[in-house]
Amino acid sequence: MNQTTSTYGMGINMTENTNLPSSAAVANKALLSSLRKMKSEMVKRNNEKNEYKRRAEMMELRLLQNAAEQAAQQDLERDKEREKRRRKKEQDKEKVGGTNEAQKQEKKIIAKK
Repeated sequence: MNQTTSTYGMGINMTENTNLPSSAAVANKALLSSLRKMKSEMVKRNNEKNEYKRRAEMMELRLLQNAAEQAAQQDLERDKEREKRRRKKEQDKEKVGGTNEAQKQEKKIIAKK
């Protein structure tokens, strides 16, 4: 009687031959057992690799997010500085314009007299 055992994706189908002499049957079972252990070890390593990849991707995403937040903060600070300079410039214009307006009004008053 033959019993077929798949090793789940390793591409190897092993047949456990129960008609073999006892020493060969023991060796066949030992081989199947070691193949199953190798397969489980490969699955475990693959899962670990996937976990490392996932962690690396998460770290990369965090770094990208931090960089984006820093860039946004810098843009906000730049905009504040620009607005500050624009207001100061307007205030300076108003001061100069206000002085000129007062002088113009005085000249008009003097001209009317």
